[in-house]
Amino acid sequence: GGARLYLHRELNASGATTAHPWPPPRTQRVCSEGVRAAQSAEQRHSMAPASWNSGTEPDKPTWWKEAHSTMKVHNQMVSKARDGTEFSCAYGALEFAEGKHEVDFGVTRHADGYVHIGFAVPGLSVEGTFCNKALNDKVWYYFGTGHTCALRNGWNDVVSKEVGGAEMKVPKLTHGDKVRAFLDMDAGELRFAIFRLEEGSWKDMPGKLTGIPPGVVVACCIQDRVDSVHVSDAAKVIIKAEVEHPIKKKVDKYAHIQSKLAQQGTIRSMLPAPTEEEEVKRREAMQRDREAKERERLERAERRMEKEKALADKRQQAQFRTTEQ
Repeated sequence: GGARLYLHRELNASGATTAHPWPPPRTQRVCSEGVRAAQSAEQRHSMAPASWNSGTEPDKPTWWKEAHSTMKVHNQMVSKARDGTEFSCAYGALEFAEGKHEVDFGVTRHADGYVHIGFAVPGLSVEGTFCNKALNDKVWYYFGTGHTCALRNGWNDVVSKEVGGAEMKVPKLTHGDKVRAFLDMDAGELRFAIFRLEEGSWKDMPGKLTGIPPGVVVACCIQDRVDSVHVSDAAKVIIKAEVEHPIKKKVDKYAHIQSKLAQQGTIRSMLPAPTEEEEVKRREAMQRDREAKERERLERAERRMEKEKALADKRQQAQFRTTEQ
């Protein structure tokens, strides 16, 4: 009936492949969309370089530094442009080391795919879901698109109704919502708030994520093609260009010799200020020049009109002669 399937290859000698229904049953843990064998997980999320880098252009504002090759980055927005991997990740360019920061996330979803938004340590793999045991204490994020919404540290649900009861229920992300992250790097804490269009105001989410080390960057993980994440200018950085081979300036062996004019100021400042009479004469001369130019312009216009009139008379006389003949 058009049900979606994902494949999980067991790590055994036979190499058999088993198909499982998607999404997983409610009885399974909500994180089951990212189940991988432990060995495979370690390999997928090793400190491998990104397959595509968007933050290398110097002297221009940059929000996203690394993203999977299936993603498209345009200024503040990163979107999954095509299929090729189940989950694609992107990481920001600005590292948050100290102080308090507020970063807004805008999420656009066209179906029911998973989207994770939060912060991560730099250098993680750009492929695979954040919901992974290998990413414990490496990525902290809000998961609001599943059966049970939660604030997570890698694989673990830190804040959710299943962990802390109904009062710790994390709101679900719906169309048009915005998410604000409150990152306190002095305390190593991360809180979230959500803005709903129907309510028209921000509402704090319960609980917080702790133990966040200095130097984290904004991060997102997108499952479905066309879905996108937009971040605010709080995550913007301008990367300065680095000159690999600086040009050595030519040594001026006469630099110690200073001109007397340079010591005394410019030549203009050395000249005496004009008297009032000289200033009046200068203005009168300028006025005469303007008047002469205006007279010349009028004379040219008059001569042009005379030529046009003479030409018109010749044409009229020629027409009369033709009529008489």
